[in-house]
Amino acid sequence: MSQHHCGQKLCQSQNVQAYFDNELDVAMYSLMRGHLSECKVCTAELRALQQLHALLGLAFGFTSDLTLALQRYSLASH
Repeated sequence: MSQHHCGQKLCQSQNVQAYFDNELDVAMYSLMRGHLSECKVCTAELRALQQLHALLGLAFGFTSDLTLALQRYSLASH
């Protein structure tokens, strides 16, 4: 379990991963959502997980809504 620099209890990689995997209960999900709106480190980690998921989806031929959204975002930013 890694902890980031902000020192908040929520600021842990395992919480970001659980948020991404939709494994949190409603209360914890709400707390993490608020934390992500304030913590740039955790937000960057979540973005990296989303991008990895999209790349793996492309590599293995799996297309999800997230994959399509990230493809559009990537194309629009170039």
